Amino acid sequence: MSKLPKILRNYTAYVDGVGYAGVVTECKPPNISVKTEDFEAGGLAGPVAVDMGQIDKMESEITLAEHNPEVMSLLGKDGVLWTLRGAQGEGTGNAEAVAYAMRGMVQAIEPEALGKGMKTVKVKLLPRMVKVTIAGREVIHVDTVA
Repeated sequence: MSKLPKILRNYTAYVDGVGYAGVVTECKPPNISVKTEDFEAGGLAGPVAVDMGQIDKMESEITLAEHNPEVMSLLGKDGVLWTLRGAQGEGTGNAEAVAYAMRGMVQAIEPEALGKGMKTVKVKLLPRMVKVTIAGREVIHVDTVA
């Protein structure tokens, strides 16, 4: 029997514990990738990627539908707790939680060009710690400082 993929049904963002449901229009979790270097030596048919024991720089982003003074005032602040939460399901009524908990520095505030009907302000976070939990199970936990 085939299964349908689990589709994200809803989402929101929390910044330092404050929820932004209805204000956040988009959440972009960080790409998490292992830093590698190519190794070449005699007898190998080509380069081999070697895990260097590090993670590449991570970036996350939320898009707000307003100029929010609480979030915008966090520019340059380090240790900001940022949580992206969603629910995914197959359409059968059952859903499971998907959460990205991050801590890092708010690097940038990027407003859309000012004008009538302006809709978005992007806020970028440089996470130092990321924990991904799906259906109550921790699947990724990266802490670049610890």
